[in-house]
Amino acid sequence: MCKISKSVDVHAIKERLEQIIAELPNVEEKVRATLVDDERYISVTAVIGNKVLCINFMQSREEE
Repeated sequence: MCKISKSVDVHAIKERLEQIIAELPNVEEKVRATLVDDERYISVTAVIGNKVLCINFMQSREEE
């Protein structure tokens, strides 16, 4: 069953990220992944076993 939640608080987002971390398998070998990090953008794209992880975190505008 699919559940969609809108207008959640930051606590709910942190819980979801922790849930994702807990489900990632522990593997010793390198996996197919790309990590991007600059001052306004962080991205993770990875294939780990039969799981695909995609996270994009970016500034929506310049801070004043």
